[in-house]
Amino acid sequence: MVTENPSSYFHSWSPDGKTIAFTRPHPGGGDIWSISVDGGAETRLTTSTMSDDPDYSPDGQFLYFNSDRGGSSMQIWRTKADGSQPEQMTFDERNNWTPHVSPDGKWIVYLSYDKSVTGHPTNKDITLRIMLLSDKKVVDLVRLFGGSGTINVPSWSPDSRHLAYVSYELVNP
Repeated sequence: MVTENPSSYFHSWSPDGKTIAFTRPHPGGGDIWSISVDGGAETRLTTSTMSDDPDYSPDGQFLYFNSDRGGSSMQIWRTKADGSQPEQMTFDERNNWTPHVSPDGKWIVYLSYDKSVTGHPTNKDITLRIMLLSDKKVVDLVRLFGGSGTINVPSWSPDSRHLAYVSYELVNP
């Protein structure tokens, strides 16, 4: 066991394999923490109503995550790996969740809900979006029926040329 807090959700290994980033819920939301893979002291990286889904950049310099720290909607943010210098990456009225950085460090993919959707539920119409990090240009990749579980784990191929994702289908017995 690495952390003794039972309400922690694993999300990401640092590229050097020495640190784990995770989310720990608190009343009204959650924050991102890190800990050595050997255990020990935990480091709180965010303090907000809700920050979740941290993912390290391939060079280990940044953590990308979603947060409502900038206002009413969930947006994509990044910080230095130590939690310093928060920077908002997306600026729209949609609720954006679960960013994953491409292995080459050039792109992030994330899922995007309509502004009326709260949380990150399943069985919703969503859009997978991709951002080129060099200019922060966002493009819609695909609209689909999905949500939580569509890209909860890193979904990039090792060469950064392909993505895997899950689309749901409701079946009536």
